[in-house]
Amino acid sequence: SLTAEIVASSDWYGLVPRERLPANEVAFTFVRHPVRRFISGYGTIMTRFETAEHQLRLGGMIFEWGKLKHLRNMKRLREIWRMREPGRFDAFVSHYLQMGDQLLMYDFGSHCPLMAHVLSQTWFLNLYAGRILHVGRAEKGMMDTDYVHFFTEVVGLQGDCVRAFVDGARRSGAHSNRDEGRGRILQVEQYQKVARGSIERLNENFAIELKVFGFEPL
Repeated sequence: SLTAEIVASSDWYGLVPRERLPANEVAFTFVRHPVRRFISGYGTIMTRFETAEHQLRLGGMIFEWGKLKHLRNMKRLREIWRMREPGRFDAFVSHYLQMGDQLLMYDFGSHCPLMAHVLSQTWFLNLYAGRILHVGRAEKGMMDTDYVHFFTEVVGLQGDCVRAFVDGARRSGAHSNRDEGRGRILQVEQYQKVARGSIERLNENFAIELKVFGFEPL
């Protein structure tokens, strides 16, 4: 299990201080391969950049309370979005490693922060002040069995109900944004060949997560 640390007294995502957590609260999480998740999130970002809302943001403008306001420091992201692959991926990785969670400034005033798709999973775990009882792995071939095991053996729910929920989620296309960038970015295996340097930089950046969560570097 993991014990997360408080990183702020209050934050965008509604951090609850340790003393206000319910005594009987059970916290758990399912994590993806950190680098694969980053590439998936990158695809989501580049896809949504094409929408009118995000084109406005890339142009340095947002609507807030019915008024048009300036959003600073969007020039580099706009330049990156206009690039071709794999140079765009290399440029975005460099920008991400330089900016870290300061990328969230792009999402000022948004109720669904886009840049959160590439923040580390431990960044989110650190928003929870209590103990994480269970960490499962949400990769293909692992999610269903780990999910069913946790909710039946640890939480104590009936196995048939849990399996029905898993089957229903699969049929409904839950988490379809995992492949949102398909056709707009390269596949993971392609980046491993044509953007090897960036992949190695991501392996290094996520080294602790890879080790703690039991994943191999790409």
